[in-house]
Amino acid sequence: MKLLARVTALIVAVACAAGLLSGCGYGLAGRTVSLPDHVKVIAVTMLNNRTAQPGLDQILTDAIRTELRGRGRWRIVPDANAPDVDAVVSGNVTGIVLSPIALNQGQATRVALTVSASVELKDVRNNKVIWSNTVVASDEYPIAPGTNTNDVAQFIRQNQDAYLRLSGKFGRTAVSAMLEGM
Repeated sequence: MKLLARVTALIVAVACAAGLLSGCGYGLAGRTVSLPDHVKVIAVTMLNNRTAQPGLDQILTDAIRTELRGRGRWRIVPDANAPDVDAVVSGNVTGIVLSPIALNQGQATRVALTVSASVELKDVRNNKVIWSNTVVASDEYPIAPGTNTNDVAQFIRQNQDAYLRLSGKFGRTAVSAMLEGM
């Protein structure tokens, strides 16, 4: 009888937890899509680069486009004035920072590269902002001895793989946040 009582109590506890979670907006990451059903064509316009790093706008914009295309639900175009555009992604790249995170005898051996941007997704049919937030993506990289960690441009010139990896992470972070309404 004790075993039956424990099993029953466990079933009740799981059912209560499921009920609570379903009422609080909980959803599995990558599964929730909060875009209106009429959105079929999304324009991802070039982000405005407010940093001193040339080309950052292009690589981050491309990363968002690539990630949205990879979701396979929408047609992605670069021009907000293109025919049939239902929603527009726009924004400003606001920062890129290189920070030493590991040192060996006073020399940085590992750095964090962080990029931030304010991004907005707007429903153009209803003239309504669907989602707006600051997106931050960061990744860590080993660096060669003698690399100047005070110069982001020098680091990026020497570490194109890091730049591309960070942009991919940025695209995934931005699109996941947009679609999950975070």
